[in-house]
Order: sequence, then structure tokens, then C-alpha cells
Amino acid sequence: MRRRLQKIESNPRRALRDHMERLTEGKSALLSDQEKKFAERYAKIEAQLLGKTCLSRLPPSFHKIPVPVSDLECERVYAEVIEDNAEPAIVPDYQDKSAEVVVELEKGTVHLLPFQSVQQQVEQGTVRLL
Repeated sequence: MRRRLQKIESNPRRALRDHMERLTEGKSALLSDQEKKFAERYAKIEAQLLGKTCLSRLPPSFHKIPVPVSDLECERVYAEVIEDNAEPAIVPDYQDKSAEVVVELEKGTVHLLPFQSVQQQVEQGTVRLL
């Protein structure tokens, strides 16, 4: 739970944007109701602080707060396989840029993988993040 709140605090606007995108795509919600309220409140307070401390001193064209995009290709996660029917993860081969490595995901195993490689399995519920 602490890590989820840290992610929301690090970029509440991105968390809210990703949450809304998932809902419009018909996918499951990214944030719980409490997490969504927390992110909205945190983003509002952060915007007020930035407005009072520095944005008010800049020209109006700089008043918009940007939403940085995370690079999921670089982000690594620990993932535990919790179902027998998990699809294999496709991981880039870092020694040969044009190749990929197929990692079989057997129930009960734990892997350190790029998030992008297991994102679909996490959404399907066959893999959980640790």
C-alpha cells in the first residue's frame, strides 16, 4: 500500500490520467475510490503550491503543469506467477538489440522483469506484482 501511495504522490496527474484512460478503454480501474480521491486532492494541493511559489512569477504560457510520461520499458518489477495458464513474457535481449528472450512463467515462480513484459499478465490476473 505504501508503494502505491508513493507512486501516486510522485505524479498524481499521470495516475489520474492513466486511470481515466483505462476506464474509457473498458479495462478495470487503476485506482480505488480512496486512491482516486487522494490523487485528486494531492494534485490540487500541489498545483496550488506551485502556483503560489513559482508559476505566478512566470509568463502565462508557462502556467500549465506538465504530466511526465514514465518509461515502462526501463521500469523493472518483481512478479509472482499465481496461475497455471500464464502466457510467457517476452523480454528484450540486451546483448542483441534485434532479439527477444521468451521467459516461461510457471506457477509459483518469481521473476524480475521489465513491467511492459508482464503488464498484460498482471491485467489478466495470472501474475501479481510484489
